[in-house]
Parts: sequence; structure tokens; C-alpha cells
Amino acid sequence: MLLNLLARFIKSHKVSSLFNINKMSMYDGPIVVVLGATGAGKSKLALDIASRVNGEIINADSMQVYKGLDIVTNKVTPEELKICEHHLIGFLSPLQEYTVIDFQRQALKAIEKIQCRRKLPIICGGTNYYIEAILWKFLTPTNKEQLRIDDTSVRQVDDNSKKELEVLSSTELYEILDKVDPKRALSLHPHDRRKIIRSIEVYRQSGQKHSDILKLQTGDQRIGGPLLFKNACLIYVDCDREILNERINKRVDKMVETGLIDELKLFHEDYNKDRLQSGLQADYERGIFQSIGFKEFHDYLTKEVSDNNERNVLLNESIERMKISTRQYAKYQRKWIRNRIVNRENGLAVYAVDSSDPSIWDKTALFPSLKLLHTALQWGEWVENINKTSDIFKLDELKNIVNIEPMTAESNTDLSPRVKRVCHICNGQIFITDKEWQIHITSKRHKKIQASQKRKLKNTVNILSNHEKQLQKKAKETLTESTANDE
Repeated sequence: MLLNLLARFIKSHKVSSLFNINKMSMYDGPIVVVLGATGAGKSKLALDIASRVNGEIINADSMQVYKGLDIVTNKVTPEELKICEHHLIGFLSPLQEYTVIDFQRQALKAIEKIQCRRKLPIICGGTNYYIEAILWKFLTPTNKEQLRIDDTSVRQVDDNSKKELEVLSSTELYEILDKVDPKRALSLHPHDRRKIIRSIEVYRQSGQKHSDILKLQTGDQRIGGPLLFKNACLIYVDCDREILNERINKRVDKMVETGLIDELKLFHEDYNKDRLQSGLQADYERGIFQSIGFKEFHDYLTKEVSDNNERNVLLNESIERMKISTRQYAKYQRKWIRNRIVNRENGLAVYAVDSSDPSIWDKTALFPSLKLLHTALQWGEWVENINKTSDIFKLDELKNIVNIEPMTAESNTDLSPRVKRVCHICNGQIFITDKEWQIHITSKRHKKIQASQKRKLKNTVNILSNHEKQLQKKAKETLTESTANDE
């Protein structure tokens, strides 16, 4: 035991000395980031890479940080957890708040510890905002968030303030933000409750406007902040959209087969049932209850139904809603990666591998990734037994793999000024950028509604005009009759 502790100390001391002698920091070390939509195969690729290049995985999924609910959050299996060390997964109470700043602080600490063990940090997850928080320095903690936390605890939020805000309507919340930080209010959609509440909390906790903090961090860029890890390789696990949608549908079916319903029922009994009996609404805006599944199964979990056929209908409707929500979320993830990471002004190269056909996974995903890591990262002495000349990079299977080119950044990212506009023709829809507004007013739907309202208005004008003519005619006839009677 003593010898093992001594060996670990020497190894850690050796790496720490390397940092000091060469004036290096953890930000100089290599890291790998595995991106992609839900269902694309991120976890599999991260595990395959970690097992071959002495890596450890840091979870970047905001729902997988919570304990329990392994099915609904689609956590890696116990068998997969044995393949390599995992960090920030399944450690937090399901009802506890966890912010992106909590994640940022703990993930950076995990990266440093992994590097001190001379392992490769591999960040993997579908919460792309978390990944942004690691790669770019664009978050400034508020005063309360500057409290030191360790690996097993997180910052306690002011519950009274949180509850006070949560009972307000979106309109009331937006009015509060508009008073304390009008610039931030202008940049947010009035129905984006979570971001509005967050900006109000930043102002209350720090005394600073959230817009001023963001301006300080990003300068004149819409999305910005200095790059933290320049020696990083970003791998995007891509998949044909039709195949991905079908894969998502099958995944949800498998979740149901393996106990999803029972898992949801137990948590509903422990939490939302008491809220409903107290006259409160079910809370799907906090902690793990934001996961796709809870809101979609609300009717099935809460409605008192005695008829089995009706209950089966509710179940099937809930399953279908979960599939739709998951497919929509995958679409959102792909769009976010393109707009916020690939198209970023001060970004890193992003390399795509294809996971559409699992039967040729090694050829289209794993081997291209390994060949990419060989050339994209500066290994030095950072990772034990892994460097440019390691055997893993000399595999015969890698020789015929074509080098991956980085994804091409597009110039159509919406960086237009944020000016809120309301379309009264389309039921008060709100748009917060010039580009969104221009797209909307030239859309077929808007033009169709506009044309319909013009027709209705024209018909109304014609009706009023005819009515006016009739009134004039009647008045003229009345005047004529009156004149005749006088005579």
C-alpha cells in the first residue's frame, strides 16, 4: 500500500515538475472533445478512443450528472464504466440545482487531475453549452458562485429567491429583467424563462448587469471569449438524419422495454405527486426533471384512468411525444454545433466522422479518429505510453484511411443586431434579430396569413362601402319623401 502511494506521488510530482520547468499549464495539454447529436454514437467513440490512448472521460451531459434515472438519461452501462475512469457522472441529487459554472469549475479541476496522472482527458456529452464553457473563457462567476466546491458538492442556490421567480409568469419575469437590464432583455425571447431567470439572478447576486458581464467577456463578438485549450481536437460524430431519427425511435422503444415507465413512476411518486396534491403544477424546469421523458409522460403519470384501453392510448401518446421531443432535440444539437462551434470566429477546427452504418464503425468512425489524433494533437510527454511514435498510430488499418478535412465554417451565422420585433399579423410572434425578422416576413406562411387578412379587410371595406351607399340612398329617399310631403 505504502509503495503504491509513493509511486503515485512520484508520478504526480514528475508531471507537476514538468509543468513548472517548462512553464506549462494544463491549458497546454492535449484534450479530446467528442460532439454530436443524441443517438449518434458519442459515448461509443469516446470509450473506443479512451481504451486505446490511455484516456479518461469527463461527462458533459447536464442530465447525466444526477444520481439514478439511468434509463431516462441514457447513462453508460456499468460494464462501460469499467473500460475507463469516468468523471462528473451520477454524483448529484436529482433535485439539486447545477449550473454551467458549477460544471465549468469541476470539469477544469478534473482535467488537471487527469493530466497529473498522465492520462488524456476526453470530454463527451450532448450539452454543448457545457463544452463551450470548457473550451472558451466566457463565463464570470457571480459573488455567490465564487465559493470553493469539491468533487462531491455543489453551490447551494438561494431557494427563496428561486421560488419567488418561478411562480411569476414569463411576462412578469421579462418585465423585471427589462427594468434591471434592458440590454439583456432585448437579446432574449420573452418566453425563454430559464435564461431570463438566470439573468435576473446574476443581477441580484452580483449587483452587475448580465449584459455588462457578457460584454466584458466577449468584447464586440456575439459569441466569443478567449480560447482556453488550443491543443484540443474536436470530433463531431455525424449521422444521416433519416437514420438518426430511426435510431432515436428504436432507442426510446428499448428504454420502454428496459423499465423506463417504472423509473418515471417512482420519481413521480417521490416528487411531483405531492406537488399536484398540494395544488401546485408538476415541476419540469429544475434538476433532472428537465430530462426528455418527464414532461412527455405527464398525462400518463397523473391522470386517473380506470379503462385499460384509454390507459394504453395515453401510454402510446407519451411514447410518441418522447420520440418527437428527442428528434427535435437532436436537430437542435446539430444546429447548435454548426452555429456556435463550427462557425465560431475564434474557434477550433472540428472534424466529422460518420456513424450512419454501425457495421463499418471502425472504418468510418474509430480509425479516422485515431489517425486524426496522431496529427492534430501535440502529445509531448503529456500522456503515459502515448506519443507520435506509439504503436496505436502504426496500425495497418490506419494506412488506408483518408485524412479527415475540418468542417467548413459557414458565413450565414446570424450575427445581425438584436432588435425585438412583433408580428401582429401572425398572432404576436416575436423575433429578436434582423435576420429572423427578414426570414419571417418573406416566408410562405406569413405571406399566406397576410394575404388572407388583406382579403378579409378588403371584404370588410366592400361591406362597409355598400352599407354606406345604402345609408346614403335611404337618406336621399327619406329627404325626397320629406320634400314631397312639405309641398
